[in-house]
Amino acid sequence: MKEISIIIPIYNVEKYVAECLNSVISQTYDHSKIECIIVDDCTPDNSMDIVNEIIGEYNGEMTFITRRHKENEGLSAARNTGISIATGEYLYFLDSDDYIYPNSIELLMEGIEKNRDIDMVVGNFFNERINKLQMNIHNNEILKCIDLLYFGKMVNKSVWNNLIKRKLFSIHNLRFPVGRYFEDIVLNYQLFSHVNKVYVVSQCTYFYRDNLNGIIRKQSIEKLSKSIEDFLFALDFFISNLNEKLCVGKTAIIVNTYYFAYNMFVKNRANLKNELYIEERLKYIRHSLIKFLVRKCRVFLFILSLFTLPPLTDFILNNGFMRRKIFYINCFFLYSALWADKLHLSNKKHYCSR
Repeated sequence: MKEISIIIPIYNVEKYVAECLNSVISQTYDHSKIECIIVDDCTPDNSMDIVNEIIGEYNGEMTFITRRHKENEGLSAARNTGISIATGEYLYFLDSDDYIYPNSIELLMEGIEKNRDIDMVVGNFFNERINKLQMNIHNNEILKCIDLLYFGKMVNKSVWNNLIKRKLFSIHNLRFPVGRYFEDIVLNYQLFSHVNKVYVVSQCTYFYRDNLNGIIRKQSIEKLSKSIEDFLFALDFFISNLNEKLCVGKTAIIVNTYYFAYNMFVKNRANLKNELYIEERLKYIRHSLIKFLVRKCRVFLFILSLFTLPPLTDFILNNGFMRRKIFYINCFFLYSALWADKLHLSNKKHYCSR
């Protein structure tokens, strides 16, 4: 069994795939411990010709596995195919228009070698669009509170550039939702409930090429409607799986995703055919979250959830100053909720010890 399975979906990336694959081959980490799984999602260009040429010229110890779909099924399906083939203890998702640095896998594996109980390693990354490191991380550390993982500017909310224990996928039957945009958000939420220890790496281990032709930037009505629908699908999933465990982090994901969906809806509502339907779905999601937090007496999170009410949401989105400060508002209530949890657990232990 290999230590690491690198999964690369291939579709219409002939301009970038050589750089991507060569970055894998250039890894300083022991090649005999790595397998690279390449999933051809029926790419119409010459991407696979380039892949096969590079693999054919490689004579090292890294194992290469290629699979071809019978028809184009999308990014999620390609990643799922890679998961089903993988034998590595850890999975690493790499998008074929991005690349990694020569010591990336070595840096990520350092955390695991220090503590084999680590479930997930999160690396920093360079965002081409903003021309700087994306995440505000200063030191390598093991997160003691997993709730911290998914709010703030600390971590990447996509699955790429993370080493994730493969057994989490097999034990809990985790897979990417097929045919949906923003598939990373749903899978991260699922992982969130099962990850116990996370090691965060401050060094840059990934070059993210922000696709200017991506769905968020394409303003066709069909794609916008599909994008909002898939945000609603993610939010419905979040609400139906919300429970007391890791409530702070999950609330953060819901509120942040809600803001993204609501912002897209408000900016484009005049052009949407299903405007009333989307508005009702957003209302249901908002009320469901607030009801849950009231029922569980989560005061700080309840106050934060009130920011999803239309008057406040509209005010924040239309006010440049408030839009820039919403991150700090979120953090205030989320950290307050974490401290409340900590105080509650401390008092509970003190009471039980008497």
